Amino acid sequence: MLARSKIPVWVVKALLSSGIKRVSKLSSMTDDELLAIPGIGKRAIELIRSSQSRK
Repeated sequence: MLARSKIPVWVVKALLSSGIKRVSKLSSMTDDELLAIPGIGKRAIELIRSSQSRK
């Protein structure tokens, strides 16, 4: 679940508003797919990828 992840709240809110509810979904998404989400930019992608590598 995104709410329990180490991803910052502002990134989680952007992901939830686009219908993404699980961290597992993020690992299958490309950077370009993530950039297409309103509120998600390069910094947000860095934070997402960083949180995935800390598992």
